[in-house]
Amino acid sequence: MEEKRIDPEFNRTRVLTSREREVLKLLAEGKTMQEAGNALHIKPRTIAFHKYKIMEKFCLKSNSEFIKLALRRRIG
Repeated sequence: MEEKRIDPEFNRTRVLTSREREVLKLLAEGKTMQEAGNALHIKPRTIAFHKYKIMEKFCLKSNSEFIKLALRRRIG
């Protein structure tokens, strides 16, 4: 199994889709998945999927790392 690269410079080159940016922004603001889903007119399960893809893309392991990503990217 290949180990994921955990390098801040590598993470800066990763690109978020516009939908991922919206999801990251809403969740970083403290919205629940239900509230974020309502705001974007999608199901909470879809919000969870986008969050999972963001965390996978950036090799994030916790919610605090997820929020730090939003802060570093000045989202929210």
